Amino acid sequence: MRSLRARLLVGTLVAIAILLAGCALLVFVLVAAALHREFDLSLGTQARALTSLVEQDGGQITLEYDAELMPEYTRREHPEYFCFFTADGQVLYRSPSLGSAPLPAAEAGAGPSLRTLTLPDGRPGRAVTLRFIPRREGHEDEHEHEHEHEHEHEPPTRARAAITVVVARDTIATADEIARLAWLLCAVGGAAIVTSVALMSWLTRRLLRPVDDLALRIAALDADALGGRLDDRGVPAELRPVSGRLNDLLARLEAAFAREKSFTADAAHELRTPLAGLRTTMEVALTRARAPEAYSSVLGECLGICLEMQSLVDNLLSLARLEAGKVELARTDFELDPLLQECWKPCRARAEAAGVRLAWAVPAGTRLVGDREKLRLVLHNLFDNAVSYVDPGGDINLAAAAAAGEVVVRLSNSGCSLSPVQVAHVFDRFWRGDAARSS
Repeated sequence: MRSLRARLLVGTLVAIAILLAGCALLVFVLVAAALHREFDLSLGTQARALTSLVEQDGGQITLEYDAELMPEYTRREHPEYFCFFTADGQVLYRSPSLGSAPLPAAEAGAGPSLRTLTLPDGRPGRAVTLRFIPRREGHEDEHEHEHEHEHEHEPPTRARAAITVVVARDTIATADEIARLAWLLCAVGGAAIVTSVALMSWLTRRLLRPVDDLALRIAALDADALGGRLDDRGVPAELRPVSGRLNDLLARLEAAFAREKSFTADAAHELRTPLAGLRTTMEVALTRARAPEAYSSVLGECLGICLEMQSLVDNLLSLARLEAGKVELARTDFELDPLLQECWKPCRARAEAAGVRLAWAVPAGTRLVGDREKLRLVLHNLFDNAVSYVDPGGDINLAAAAAAGEVVVRLSNSGCSLSPVQVAHVFDRFWRGDAARSS
């Protein structure tokens, strides 16, 4: 599941499956309830139809039942049942399908009472129990209300007693319909899920095609093509920040590669100059025999060149360690002014020869905690650059101040003549304004 395509596909399909299952369940519950309700209404209507066949003539109660008109109570397959009871529970009439077995009655109230039961032949079924007053022989139901008060004063032998009718039939057909509905919903839901899988697979591949295209563009980049950039045309809005960040990364990588190449060339150039001076000095010394004092002078000059080379190599190593993050600081407490004097001393002679003036504004007694040796390298480099790259007769300003637990050292000069193109490179490592010594 690490694939975005797989996550999107599985997540969408799970959501669709849950939605379809919820809708199918809701449809199943509603349709099943409607079928049960329709079955109960039909059973109640059947019971009321049977009550209209019962008449009472004095103390005699008769049932006008015709087996030919109601074959459902006599058929052998899936018969239906009815049974009439008196108020004291005696059976008045029963359907031929019951035989001698009675149909159990239930307590009936003002309306029909419905229940689930097992039919005499073992089938599952539903039964309705309905209590009613039989109509008098020769009277229609619509005239009963006109003689209600008259019936209240009839002798007890002529009073009409309440009768209970129970009608039952099996629920197999309804259960089969509900089962078919369940299978139909499962089949439709399964087909919908399978169709969704195919459709979402195709749609996911199509919608994620820009991601694949972007991956191909990135794969086409290498160390020799870092100058290329990812084109935003045709890239979706969601992927544009990614391509933008990648373009920024490519720009930084290109600049880093360029700096490394420049660093290698510049380091070789910086080492070549003192090596050339050392070689020239020794070749001149060897052109003819010289006095011991002359050789001593040559050796001193060579030693100075070697010390210069050692300082350059140390600076290069320090720079490499800084960029690799492997520099360990030896923190000590020391005074700032003596360190600045020590770093300025090697540059003083060159500054005085060029007529460069130094303005010194460092409070006496300023102390700080840090790595004195590494700070000396930084300050010496700053002083050397300040003297090397200032026009003759220019100014150098040095100022230091302590505030809020920090010491700030500011070194500036009056500058030198540079073209706009040269200004863009003044902070490149080892870059020199002199074209003869610049890469």
